Amino acid sequence: MQLELIGPFKICSAHEGNFFNLPNASKRGIYIYAIHLANMGYLATYVGETGASYSKRIKEHTVNTLSGYERIYDPDALQAGKKILLWDGLWKSNRQNCFGEFIERHNELAPIISQYVRLFDIFLLPLDSTARVRRRIESSIARHLMCQPTPISGLIDSDIRYLKKLKDEESPINVKISGSSVICGFPLNILA
Repeated sequence: MQLELIGPFKICSAHEGNFFNLPNASKRGIYIYAIHLANMGYLATYVGETGASYSKRIKEHTVNTLSGYERIYDPDALQAGKKILLWDGLWKSNRQNCFGEFIERHNELAPIISQYVRLFDIFLLPLDSTARVRRRIESSIARHLMCQPTPISGLIDSDIRYLKKLKDEESPINVKISGSSVICGFPLNILA
């Protein structure tokens, strides 16, 4: 299987690079959140997959971030290749009752969250396939990045639930990825 990594695209941009204005925004597949470090290039912070349109899924992520559901890291630290957690989100079961804390901290966090969502670039691997194939490729890419040395592996959260192994009846899929040299440590080939 041959895939092409396309991007970077900004979530929040009035320019032609605006993610939501792209023809590819209506497609589905794998997506990568990344930040640009002046001294290194792009580092991945998250690998995801969607069976809905990219546009719908990225809007969901953005709304979840703005509403405190997802984690918030210090944007300035991220641009230096470091993670400093400012808000642990509401998505984990032990954080479900912390919404009041988010409201109390809203004035403090709101300008940081605004800066945070503008920090990211989005890369796409369009793929019209089953959910299982998308999840296999997503997981293989994420595992590959997480096995790289720091700082390449340092910005991806280790508690994201990626697939761990193939089902007994599944054979590995050889995936070649063109354009992958744009993101530091991104694989050219994976077995998914």
